[in-house]
Amino acid sequence: MRKHSKPCKISRFRGSFDPFQLIPCRSFGEEVQEPFRVVVCAETLLILDMHAHVSRSEVIGLLGGVFNEEEKLLKISAAEPCNSVSTGLQCEMDPVSQTQACDVLSSLGLSVVGWYHSHPTFHPNPSVRDINTQDQFQSYFSRGGAPFIGMIVSPYDAANPSPHSQTTCLLVRESQEPSGSQKLPYRFDFKSSPDTPDWEQTMRRAQWIIHKYCQSAASVPMNTFFRKDSHLTCLEKMLSSLARYLEPLPDEEGDAFLTQIQTLFQSEFIAKQLVTDQKKDESVNFSSQAVNSERVPYANLKHNQNYDKAKLDSDQDNTNKTTSTPVLHMGSVLSAEHDYLL
Repeated sequence: MRKHSKPCKISRFRGSFDPFQLIPCRSFGEEVQEPFRVVVCAETLLILDMHAHVSRSEVIGLLGGVFNEEEKLLKISAAEPCNSVSTGLQCEMDPVSQTQACDVLSSLGLSVVGWYHSHPTFHPNPSVRDINTQDQFQSYFSRGGAPFIGMIVSPYDAANPSPHSQTTCLLVRESQEPSGSQKLPYRFDFKSSPDTPDWEQTMRRAQWIIHKYCQSAASVPMNTFFRKDSHLTCLEKMLSSLARYLEPLPDEEGDAFLTQIQTLFQSEFIAKQLVTDQKKDESVNFSSQAVNSERVPYANLKHNQNYDKAKLDSDQDNTNKTTSTPVLHMGSVLSAEHDYLL
């Protein structure tokens, strides 16, 4: 049985502090030098982007990699998707899922070197809350000399004319401003690694994503057009975005993976979405309000960020306390229209 707490009021954020405000990232330079270089493997970007594409709500996960202190090089080799819990104001990583993800990354010989989340329909600049979260865990991990970065992926930003998702890799630094000291986000110009992905692990994660989101209320209708002026469906858009990460690899490897993913989404994701939609139509008579989703672009079906903020007045706390073990709660701004999968 879920416990429901008193709804939080958005009005308390009106004024000088707005946790939903997006803060533009600064570039490293002479004043604030890049502390290390970042290389991201295709395996990481594939899962990051795929996870973000399937949900109208924010998704979240851990990043695994290796830091070479001598070369000042952080190599991010894997993205491990996690479950989320909704607290009414933000999404947090489910403690049990987080522990399992840490164990998986450790078994692969990787350290936890960061976290990722999505901004489904808006720019991948961090929110005020994202910056606070990033700062907390940078401090936590830096005690052992390890780096901890954040990655944000935006698949359906209306301002982005390209089918390719936008991805930001960032770190938070303290900056002395005329108004006083404050934490500011700095963006890495990360490089892609030509390493061949671990296809077994990549497919395992892809199947997890499909299984978790295919019948979720927050799932994206992958067979609809992703915007009014596009001939691409959400699935085709996702495949186009994934394809660019595979460009450094031999054609036969990348093509085989994309074909597999396309087949899986058509047979396991879209097919189950259609069955779920059919059952809903049979159980409730919406004949006067029926919408043919095949003809309506995803841009018309997605949530509205401002609408989400207003709905926080009526949101309830669905926090699921599954363990008493201390864990890292990596909170972000919650898209309130849809609950997260538990």
